Parts: sequence; structure tokens; C-alpha cells
Amino acid sequence: MDYKINCWEFFGCGREPGGDTAKKLGVCPVFTSFRSHRKNHGKKAGRACWEIKSTACHNSLGSSFNDCTKCPFFLLVQYEEDHNLQTIELDNRPG
Repeated sequence: MDYKINCWEFFGCGREPGGDTAKKLGVCPVFTSFRSHRKNHGKKAGRACWEIKSTACHNSLGSSFNDCTKCPFFLLVQYEEDHNLQTIELDNRPG
């Protein structure tokens, strides 16, 4: 399977394992979500980050799925996946 750009690559947050800010801020919970692995052609939840609570985005933007639908990364994934976009409502997120 070919992977497409994941959220940590798009934002350059450095919270991936071994990333610049992972020691200080911790590894992002996107990396522990195996349930979303390969969803929307991403690694772990890297292209379904809106499903994961406690990400840097949710902590700064809020917890509304509507906040995520305005995110430039969500819009990119939505465009690239077109009619095949896999998503869930924020209220159903794990964690």
C-alpha cells in the first residue's frame, strides 16, 4: 500500500517517535491508534487524526468535528480521497 502524507508530516509538529518535540511534549496519540491504520491511505491515524482525542490540534482548536472540517489538512485529505473519505463523528472517537 502506498501511503500519502500524514498529519505530522503536513504540520511538522515533531511529535512522531524520535521527533524534535516528542521528548518534551510526548508522542502524539495519532501513533497509538492502530484501529485507524491505513485509513485514508495513512500510517496509524495520520490521515484520520480528527478521530483521535488529545492531539495538539484538538487541544488548541477545540473538540468539535466542525473545527476539524476547517483544518487545511482535513481539507487536503478530503480532496485527495474524494468519495472514499473514511471518517467518523468526533463523539465516537476512541480515548
